[in-house]
Amino acid sequence: MKTKEIMEKKTTQQGITLIALVVTIVVLLILSGVTINSVLGDQGIFKTAKEAATRFNEAQQKEEQELANLMNALNDSLNDSGMIEEPWEGPSTIQEAIQQNVFFEETKEVKDDYGNSLTIPKGCKVTSDATKVPEGIVIEDEEQNQFVWIPVGIVKEDSTGSITSNIQLGRYIFDTSTGQASSIQYAYTQENPNNYLNTDGTVGLIENHFTELSINRQITAAIGKIANQNRNHNIISRATGWEDGNQGGGSEDGNYQVIGDDNTTAKNLPAFIESVKKYGGYYIGRYEVVGTESKIYSKAGAPMVNVSQLKAADLARNMYQNNGTVGLESDLVNSYAWDTATVFIQEMGNPNYANQVSINSTKTNTGGTGDKRCNIYDMASNVSEWTTEYSDAKIKAVYQDETVLQKNPCTYRGGSYEKDSNTVATRNHGDFANNSYDYIGFRIVAYIK
Repeated sequence: MKTKEIMEKKTTQQGITLIALVVTIVVLLILSGVTINSVLGDQGIFKTAKEAATRFNEAQQKEEQELANLMNALNDSLNDSGMIEEPWEGPSTIQEAIQQNVFFEETKEVKDDYGNSLTIPKGCKVTSDATKVPEGIVIEDEEQNQFVWIPVGIVKEDSTGSITSNIQLGRYIFDTSTGQASSIQYAYTQENPNNYLNTDGTVGLIENHFTELSINRQITAAIGKIANQNRNHNIISRATGWEDGNQGGGSEDGNYQVIGDDNTTAKNLPAFIESVKKYGGYYIGRYEVVGTESKIYSKAGAPMVNVSQLKAADLARNMYQNNGTVGLESDLVNSYAWDTATVFIQEMGNPNYANQVSINSTKTNTGGTGDKRCNIYDMASNVSEWTTEYSDAKIKAVYQDETVLQKNPCTYRGGSYEKDSNTVATRNHGDFANNSYDYIGFRIVAYIK
């Protein structure tokens, strides 16, 4: 009896275990099916999440598009009101610049018809006088001041680029017969990019002791006397010169007294040269300066004369002073600018212009003499022109019956209506910086800031 109960009990326990296992498996299968369906089915979690992500992205894109539309509408409104301007691109060729006839809003490089590059400064436009660098590209500011581009470097002279000239910024001498230029001193070279500047701020002297200074010279005060049988004269080294009002001043030199005053040197010769190196050229006044001491212009008209070198330099360098609308610096023309412009004129089909004698024998309006080369007027004609070039040449002179060595530190260049054998385009004579004459005017050199 007891054995039977035990067997029945074991049988009962084993049956319960199998049923529980089967039920568990069935339940798990049901749960798995439900889970799989809820995850992967048509209304499953994956599909629902995917649809939600799609709707989110669509909503985000719609929001971004609406925001972009709003910003565009706002920008259009501001542009119409003039509060926001589109970036200025401007012309890219000389032809486009002439056709558009616009003042450049920014300094920009353009190409001519031959592929030569040149830089048009902010605040200027290109006139219709020329479309090619060899002809002399002319720019004009809003006051109608006109300047001609002087290229430095390789200049293409035809559309194929097979005819070229290599123009270097430098101070030259010119053969008195042929006008052929010989280099005396380059402003810079690849081998020596700063050879224009000596340790004392000057550059070396060339023919006839003419030089170009990059810093203002200082005169040391000194008093000397010249004696003869009748009287003594005090000579004082100052801008006013002789005690009775004439120019003078200096130190002893042998048996003679050296008299002379100082000239105004270049505004900033290194800055001029660095600009030429960077932009590949500079601008020179198309005309001799016209106007008055209150306002000068580089345009056609009666040349401004009876002005000292000191005053001419002051007027020239202040032409664009504190003017942020024009991308130019201005100065009285220097020897590098004068000589290189002469080389440019000769290389562009005007041989021996260095020895050109003045066309006019009486003073007339600049631009009206007929002396025009590469759109530059009257470098050989009308009136000579003060420069920042300095000379330490001395000549014997007589003042009130007394012989002195007269020092003429200031240089003027070019021909004049006086029309003697020396009044040619490359003429360089010395004089006192405080003197003024009816036959000496001046010209502007302008370089890009």
